[in-house]
Amino acid sequence: MQNSFTVATIADLHLNAFKVNDIYNEIQNCLFKYLTENKVDMIVFAGDFYDSIISHNSRPAQLSMLIIKTILSIAKNKGIRYIRIIKGTDSHDNNQLSNFKIFEDMTEVDLKVIETCTKEEIEGVKILSIPEEYMTDPKEYYKDFFNETY
Repeated sequence: MQNSFTVATIADLHLNAFKVNDIYNEIQNCLFKYLTENKVDMIVFAGDFYDSIISHNSRPAQLSMLIIKTILSIAKNKGIRYIRIIKGTDSHDNNQLSNFKIFEDMTEVDLKVIETCTKEEIEGVKILSIPEEYMTDPKEYYKDFFNETY
């Protein structure tokens, strides 16, 4: 029998759609609080982290980096070993998640930004991450991914 593997997932933050300080306060009061009070093995940001293109020196950009830095700090302190940030729609994430790739080389936490369909096995658990992608033949593109159970 397999041990439990707990994943905390959050999606559709849409930073910059609403007052960014209000969104950040909600993240503090909900996500950060949850992660510090519960046993979690993996955190997944499941698309649409942003709502639109933002300037790198804007308040939403600053808070987005602070969110990831805080998540990494919580992960390190709580023994959360994996973080995945999955690309959402082009009109929202706009390839801006690549800014988080600077954190991928951290040794304490296995963080990955996922921009293409990716399968991986983590601690005996098969995981398929499917970001928003735009291809001409989805059936052909995904054929090798759907012959397994995740």
